[in-house]
Amino acid sequence: MAFAAVTALVATALAACDGGGSDAAGPHAARPNAAGSGASGPGAAASTGTCPAPEGTGGPPANTDPAPAGLPAPVAFGQPRSTVGTGFDLEVTVFDYKQPAGSACPDPDRPGHEWAAAEVRTCPRTLPRGLEYVAGWSVWSVAFADGTTASIGTRTFPGFEEPRYPDGAAVPAGQCARGWITLPVPKGKRPTMVLYRPVGDVHAWTVPPPS
Repeated sequence: MAFAAVTALVATALAACDGGGSDAAGPHAARPNAAGSGASGPGAAASTGTCPAPEGTGGPPANTDPAPAGLPAPVAFGQPRSTVGTGFDLEVTVFDYKQPAGSACPDPDRPGHEWAAAEVRTCPRTLPRGLEYVAGWSVWSVAFADGTTASIGTRTFPGFEEPRYPDGAAVPAGQCARGWITLPVPKGKRPTMVLYRPVGDVHAWTVPPPS
């Protein structure tokens, strides 16, 4: 499935370039090389007071989605996994998990939740000629023992765990993007897995008990 997904991705990215040049931001996003491309990541604005207004569109994330069927056996933190397709080879690793995490104010859309964060890295080892991998947050989530998942929220806050994993930044072949992804989870409810879920592929890492 990964081969088909990556092939479709490359076609989509090239079509986007022909049709108006909009950046791809979805799973395994790729786009034409461009000098000076990149982003500072979500929530880059500094705090200017006590609990400043968050960035983003607002509204709660879909934090009660069922976990995808047929999850692979999870691996330990620090163990890389690979997604391979036609001309595409991406190495993905999860290193750590914190809950609670950061110093951000509570999300007003998610009462009863707290912030958690996963430290992740993606390394595009090979890419189709002329394309770059675009790092993003939306493909990451966590899964709980009761079969539900928590996904990335629609708003970001000053005080998220640093350094942040980029969202929308191009990563050339042979380089890596690493940082923390922060998401809302039910307070006191610890997940069992961190998931990387691009189209047509799923990788899972075991979340160890708190130390």
